Amino acid sequence: MNTSVNHSFDSVGFGPSFPSGKIVPRDVTLTMFVSFFILIVCGNIWVMIAVVRQPKLRKSSTCMFIISLSISDLMMAFFYIPMQVAYVGFGLTGMKSVVLCKGSAWLQWVAQCATIFSLIGIGIDRYRAIVQPLHPKLTRTDAAVCIAVIWVCAGAYSGHRMYVLDIVTFIYPIGINVTVSTSVCAVPSDKYYLLSYLEISDFLVMYLVPLVILCVMYAIMVSSLWFSSAPNDESKQKKRKAVKMLILVVVLFCISWLPWRAFSLYFQMTDFASIPANIFIWSDVIAAICITMYLSNSWVNPFLYAYFNQSFRNEFYRLFPCTLKGQSKVAPTNRTIGKITATTSANNTLS
Repeated sequence: MNTSVNHSFDSVGFGPSFPSGKIVPRDVTLTMFVSFFILIVCGNIWVMIAVVRQPKLRKSSTCMFIISLSISDLMMAFFYIPMQVAYVGFGLTGMKSVVLCKGSAWLQWVAQCATIFSLIGIGIDRYRAIVQPLHPKLTRTDAAVCIAVIWVCAGAYSGHRMYVLDIVTFIYPIGINVTVSTSVCAVPSDKYYLLSYLEISDFLVMYLVPLVILCVMYAIMVSSLWFSSAPNDESKQKKRKAVKMLILVVVLFCISWLPWRAFSLYFQMTDFASIPANIFIWSDVIAAICITMYLSNSWVNPFLYAYFNQSFRNEFYRLFPCTLKGQSKVAPTNRTIGKITATTSANNTLS
């Protein structure tokens, strides 16, 4: 897999002195990329449709942050996966457009930043609703302003990718007085000194610090909901279910992105001469596993929403009524209708 647009160790070149590496079969990587593209696009578009069409979701400030999260996941699908398919499927390794080089890398980083910043926005919204119930709730206007700030900050921070990346031409000898050149999107040698600082900055800004903030906020929310002496009313049950879903979203983000962050940090902060040759041999396979894990984070969230939230499930049934065939078609009694209404109200987790 080609990761030269995002990370510099692929663009440095290992040279003929390194042993040949283990390569992931092209059909496997192509199947994974195409499948993930379909899952990400279909899943996140469904989430956006559900929020727009379901009144209870449409009025929720939390769901506005969820839409922001879905947009960032869609950007990963449209600006990252096609380039990987072009490389893996068609062998298009070269690049001569500076705009494409810098622009695609910037958009990918914006998507990653917006993902984690949107999770922080969701955490703040839920924190105010649960821990500070006497404070005014975030309105949709407040949420819109927060989302605008999220994307501006994501775009500003990601600007360093446009600075360090450029079109670099490598020249390789293939015979006596015969050379071949190729132009790729990479980090020029005069900017290598910046890479260690940028990798540490990315690890802190786009992973570690946000996770610490989220863990602290959700720990306080859990303590407030599960260990407080407040009455165990229906509203509290709804909030508990919402927090469970959102905690799982954060946990999956942590697990799915940790291998790639650790892998990138290891290669960037370690002297190549001290890295075991076996790591280089298997680096493509390791990178493939890491990429698979963090791309899976972009399509798994819609499944979580559908599992935990009744309003999302209702919209799913509206779009795919064939999934209701197995359910009983017997008209419910008034008592049953009352039970269903109460259950639906209790399952509406994003108030």
